[in-house]
Amino acid sequence: MHKLILLTLIVPFLYVTSADAQRGVTYQNLVERSDRPNIYVDYLVLPGLDGQALFTASFRMDYDLLPFRRVRPDQSKPSDETEYFATARMNMEIFKGSSEGRRHNLQPVTRSTWTDTSWAETFEMTRSRSDHLEGAMTSNLEQGEYSVFLDLNRDGQQRGARSRERTFEVPDFKSSDKGVLALLESSADNNDSVRIRLLNYGENALYGEDYQLLILLPTESSHESYNLKVEKLRSGSDSQTDGSTLFEKQINRDEALFTDGFSQSADSKKPYLVFNKKDEGFPVLITDIPNSEFPNARFKLTVTPAGESEPIAARTVNSQWIDMPVSLLNVDVAIDMLRFIVDDNQLRRMKRGSSSDRERRFREFWAERDPTPDTEFNELMAEYYHRIDYAYNNFTTPERPGFESDQGQIYILFGEPLRKERTFPTGAPTREIWVYSSRTLIFEATSGFGDFRLIGER
Repeated sequence: MHKLILLTLIVPFLYVTSADAQRGVTYQNLVERSDRPNIYVDYLVLPGLDGQALFTASFRMDYDLLPFRRVRPDQSKPSDETEYFATARMNMEIFKGSSEGRRHNLQPVTRSTWTDTSWAETFEMTRSRSDHLEGAMTSNLEQGEYSVFLDLNRDGQQRGARSRERTFEVPDFKSSDKGVLALLESSADNNDSVRIRLLNYGENALYGEDYQLLILLPTESSHESYNLKVEKLRSGSDSQTDGSTLFEKQINRDEALFTDGFSQSADSKKPYLVFNKKDEGFPVLITDIPNSEFPNARFKLTVTPAGESEPIAARTVNSQWIDMPVSLLNVDVAIDMLRFIVDDNQLRRMKRGSSSDRERRFREFWAERDPTPDTEFNELMAEYYHRIDYAYNNFTTPERPGFESDQGQIYILFGEPLRKERTFPTGAPTREIWVYSSRTLIFEATSGFGDFRLIGER
């Protein structure tokens, strides 16, 4: 077997849900799933000003969700290099009560619109998932039950993409015995006020990146201390933990800031909120969450009064790996792709048993080969599966997927060559030569569709 030579890359680990762990899923199925553009939406209810509550809908959409067009010659643009633009509009409607999808039966409360334009310098940027458009809309509401609908209109569409109905409760924050948890990207203390930026990835936190947690404590609570806990959830479960506590911290009420309520920051198109500091009012704590130390999984965050078992606030957080290799979306596909570096007997052993058994053996396999075992990042594993994706994207032909071609398998084993040379012998098929530090490989074209077979080594 060829020696596997892998480069260093800082990336996260496998995360598999129970639905993903079903057999019968193919790599192509996962490609189709991963090709879907992302849009993230999150809702937050906090005490507002003047006795009302502040409802916030924040959202983020990848550039490849937006229909970019070329900039017109007479159109103003942010720079001379800008070539493309896309406009998006989000409408938010809030109704009193719950309609179960029949909006016309509800009493309308408020309607608001957000609009913004994205600019891109290259076509590749218009397909990007690292670039995004984001925003937030807020509404001040009285206590009660509400329904909210969001409609996304992209670049003048006649009808926008409509979200499902989301119902939510606005409590009386002055007497409620429950708290609120909000994920923050950052916070800034400006003497008399605090400006917070929402993380804005829906129910997700970016794997490998720390974030902050805003904790709104009950106003009338007599408890002086609370236990903040982050637990790992079982695969596929929304509530059952696997028994492991990843982070635990005691928080004290006397460390809280107090405010008379939250409001939207002056930058209304971005997910920023602000609150003024007071001597009394609603108690707020902001603490750091060391997410970079956690595995790529799903977590349950809870805040529980000291000495009690019932939390006053809880939420589920998913780990989001933006550029996760396609194979790692499914444990069975990930195991099957090991066929390029393990023998048939070992592969059969790894495929036996339940989904949890297969996942455990898969994790153990890569844990034994982790070049940095003191961190959650497994550079070797991630590089291996990124190479499979590269092989698929660059060497696939009508006859076979790229990772099954000779060039694809060589790339998986040895990575990018130092240089490539293509020759066109008279009366013979095209040849491509890959030069590595310790070997030179010769490929010969077998068709006119970019399919090359390995014919020699020197």
